[in-house]
Amino acid sequence: MRENMDTNTIVFGDTHMGAHQNSLSWLQHQLNFFEKQFIPYLEQLKNQDSPKNINLIHLGDVYDIRTSLNGVIVEETKTLFKKLSSLCNQFLIISGNHDHYYNEKANPCNIDLTLSNISDNIKIFSDTHIHVEFLDNKNEIGIFIPWFAMLEDSNLIHLQQLIEKFSSNKNSQIKVFCHTNLSDTTNPIVQWLSKQNHIEVYSGHMHNPVLSSSLPKHFHNMGSCFYFNFNDTTPRFFYNITTGQSFQNITSPRYHNLNESNIDSIKLFSPIDYINLYVSAEYLESNYKKIKELRSVYPNINIIPNSYTQDISVESYNLQQFSKQNMLQYITQYIPAHLQDLYKSFL
Repeated sequence: MRENMDTNTIVFGDTHMGAHQNSLSWLQHQLNFFEKQFIPYLEQLKNQDSPKNINLIHLGDVYDIRTSLNGVIVEETKTLFKKLSSLCNQFLIISGNHDHYYNEKANPCNIDLTLSNISDNIKIFSDTHIHVEFLDNKNEIGIFIPWFAMLEDSNLIHLQQLIEKFSSNKNSQIKVFCHTNLSDTTNPIVQWLSKQNHIEVYSGHMHNPVLSSSLPKHFHNMGSCFYFNFNDTTPRFFYNITTGQSFQNITSPRYHNLNESNIDSIKLFSPIDYINLYVSAEYLESNYKKIKELRSVYPNINIIPNSYTQDISVESYNLQQFSKQNMLQYITQYIPAHLQDLYKSFL
């Protein structure tokens, strides 16, 4: 496959600004990632002896809470995206399901309302249509399919016509960018694209960058560039799809589930990470001092009875849900009375 090294296309997505119920401390973690990793990489590309043109593509779900926007989150996101736009030639953004107020219709779209006028080189695709953009001055063609466009069965015919048109030029490289579940073969567009081996398909929506080994090789679920909860245990990346490079997020907090048998692996984690440590009452009683010392190094560690389970998701997850109200109720109900004070001391 030909690479146009003069133009680099950088892909990221599922930023979910405003995650964890508009937590401002979590927002700061996200901004740190961009300031410490993402932006320096873009600057590096621009400051080389042979500067690179840059296409920046966001694969959707800019925001997290679709039905309300926090003013601070919006202003910080606008400032960030304006900075990103200054470092690229074109900034192309697909809407995801979290970017739309309603589940069943495209308008209003939060990214249209907040980001459309902050820079001339930002283009937002948020309607029910398929869009085409040239990614370089040669033959690299990007087809952009926002969330609601993927749900329109009638768009399949239009997509097929576009592919046929551009495929007539043997030098063309066609790339599809969308926001959908690439393993959903009930979607006619996904089903058809799965058979088009000559077209590289890049999608947001599913946060884990590795969906299934059964996916076609030309399907790329890019995942989120952030870790959001204790279900997110795999590495997260942003990508230069021109060079084939992936860049792991090593700045943001990660989430780890540990039990007493692998507690020593905690030394591999960052002090900013969030850790669920599941321990038995007996282990806690005999290793109380050790765990208390760990708590002084890892302030975001939760000491949890090893029988405790809880459902978590990006939309509803609250960083404080393991604190007093839920945990106190569980400890009082299920932990032997003479050991309850040990657990309660860590709340």
